[in-house]
Amino acid sequence: MEYYQYFRLDGPPFQPAAPDGAVYFSPTHLQGLATLEAGLAGDLNGLTLLTGEAGTGKTTLIYSLLQRDFKRVRIAHIDDPKLSFLEIMRVILAQMNLYCAGSTKLDYLKTLDHLLELHGKEERIAIVVDE
Repeated sequence: MEYYQYFRLDGPPFQPAAPDGAVYFSPTHLQGLATLEAGLAGDLNGLTLLTGEAGTGKTTLIYSLLQRDFKRVRIAHIDDPKLSFLEIMRVILAQMNLYCAGSTKLDYLKTLDHLLELHGKEERIAIVVDE
């Protein structure tokens, strides 16, 4: 029997964050989550940045944010920033259920721009990049 089973845990503790994992929110984590939520619900002024040392819970906060049901918010999540620009654009378009007839940088940007023109006033469009 593994030690974590003895303590009735689902798996070994202190592992990298998982989208459906249990989370303990310290006061600092709650403040970080509130900052991210404000970035999605606040004024349309562009960028919300959450920084911290490795292992402080940034990815855990992102997963928690992505599990919430925000009204009129469409979110794409990039968890591998080492992708090329075109690969990142493909991920964004796929997660936002957008079809692009072409496969060039300009085609992808036009498709995303069209989404913003059609829905940008009624719907928040967010791209979350987890370094």
